[in-house]
Amino acid sequence: MTYSLIKPKLKPILSGFAKIWLCFYILCLGLLTALYFVVATKTLLANNDTENKRKELAIMQDRILKNDKDFEILTHRKNLGLEIIGAEGNNTKAMQVVMNLFDFVLKSGSIRLESMNMNKNSLDIRGVTPTKEMFLLLVQTPLKSTFDTNSVNFYPLSNGWYKFVSINKIVEGMYER
Repeated sequence: MTYSLIKPKLKPILSGFAKIWLCFYILCLGLLTALYFVVATKTLLANNDTENKRKELAIMQDRILKNDKDFEILTHRKNLGLEIIGAEGNNTKAMQVVMNLFDFVLKSGSIRLESMNMNKNSLDIRGVTPTKEMFLLLVQTPLKSTFDTNSVNFYPLSNGWYKFVSINKIVEGMYER
C-alpha cells in the first residue's frame, strides 16, 4: 500500500549547499594548519639563525681582541724599529756609536783610521792600532752593543803595530720577531 504517487528518493545526509560549506571549512582549516607550520618553521629557522649569529659574534669579538693585541705588538715592534733605524731610515743609534767611536779614536791618539764605510746595515772600519787590546777595548766594545754580528781581523805590521779590519752588521730580520 502506497499513499504516494511518486517513487521515494533517498534523501542525502548533507545537502549540496552544506557540502560546499564543509569543503570551504576543510580548505580553511588546511590553509590555517599549513600557515601554522610555515610560521613555526620560520620561527625555528630564525632562532637557529640567531644562535648561529651569536656564535659568529663571539668568534668575531675574539678575533677583534686578538687583532687588537696583534696591533699593539706590531705597534710596539714598529716603535722599536724606528728607535733602532730612525724615522727617516737612517740608523741613528749606529750614527751615535760612530760619533762615540770617533771620540775614542781621537782621544786615544794612537789608533788611526784608514777608511770607514757605513751602509744601512753594516759598518766596515779599516785602520792601524798599536795593540789588539786597545782596539778591542776602545773601539770594538761599543760596536758590539749596537751591531748584531761583529768580526775583527788583525794583521801584524813590520813595526809591531797591527792593521785591523772590523766588519759589523745588523741582521735584517732580527727585530721583526
